[in-house]
Amino acid sequence: MDISDKQWEVLEKPLTSIFHKSETRGRPRQDPRAVLNGILWICRTGAPWADLPGRYPPYQTCHRYHKHWCKSGSWDKLLHALASDLRDRGKIDITECFIDGTFASAKKGGACVGPTKKGKGTKIMAVTDAVGIPLTVRAFSASTHEVKLADRTIRSCAIKPKRVIADRAYDSDKLRRTLKKRGIQLVCPHRSNRKRQVHQDGRELRRYKRRWKVERLFAWLFNSRRTFVRYEYHADLFLGMVQLACVMIILKSYVEMASRKPKLPAAIELRQLTQMLKKTDKESFTGGLQLWHTKWKAFLAERTVESTTGKSRYTHGRLRSAHRSLSCNLPWLFTWYDYPELDIPNTTNAIDGYFADLKNKLRNHNGLSLTRKQKFIDEFLKACGPRDGNG
Repeated sequence: MDISDKQWEVLEKPLTSIFHKSETRGRPRQDPRAVLNGILWICRTGAPWADLPGRYPPYQTCHRYHKHWCKSGSWDKLLHALASDLRDRGKIDITECFIDGTFASAKKGGACVGPTKKGKGTKIMAVTDAVGIPLTVRAFSASTHEVKLADRTIRSCAIKPKRVIADRAYDSDKLRRTLKKRGIQLVCPHRSNRKRQVHQDGRELRRYKRRWKVERLFAWLFNSRRTFVRYEYHADLFLGMVQLACVMIILKSYVEMASRKPKLPAAIELRQLTQMLKKTDKESFTGGLQLWHTKWKAFLAERTVESTTGKSRYTHGRLRSAHRSLSCNLPWLFTWYDYPELDIPNTTNAIDGYFADLKNKLRNHNGLSLTRKQKFIDEFLKACGPRDGNG
């Protein structure tokens, strides 16, 4: 639940500047990493502040710093800074951005709380890039329609999107004109009861099938239980928890980038070994993996003691996990090698191509029953069959 060393490398500089104290009087500041871990524990579990475990700083201290950061907009600035940094690295695609809203119950009431059919609550509006990385997140009263909140949410993005994709609830000519003036295209299907019927380009609507990525963001977001139900009376404190959860989602992108470009010699050798999977046989790869583990066995066994909790953990946990994954899946990695009579490809490219072709053909037969669909799939696979050397 605590942040890892790689995540702290990304957050250390901005958080240290927030914790910087010019005056020398008064009590010394708490360790920023320990305070952040305490706030993350509350955000992840949804527990009351008074239930904060003793391994973290006092809950009054964590709550005071969280309140200060929310009032100053530090979480919002940190979210925008991380998103901008990923854009500069070329890891954010703004050609397709998705917008949607979700509901967070607020039984105790408070600011920015409105009545709905589900009860009192707050509406969380979010904008993601083409991959699903959050660009901005805002909290409003749940009684306000999403189409009235879309423009304000998009304006809060530090990165201007080129195209915004939404569901048919955002079908508004006024919203389209407003976004068009700013150079943003709105892509959403028309409502069936709209008064002014206009022809819609079906080619642009093909992008709509990827709108599930913003729904996936909300699923990730609600893993932090403090965002699922609102307990804070002040809206900025609740929004701060939502923004902190989005920051943790963005940090996963940094960890993924680091894993694709390993710096440790052991990780570089393991990556080179895995790249030989489709070019070597089973015996050579198994022997190479065993030699790699023998060479770096002591390195993988290194442990680090956490300064805040006093607990030890494996220093190279992700590298150990990668090796264990390869070892456990060895019986299935070379299925194509063990059964040459089946003519199984040694990569998934051909399999992915089969499924893409199958989906395109099934899309034209949406009215088929489940039994007929199964028969259609069986006949399709039989027609494809194993490919010979020429095909």
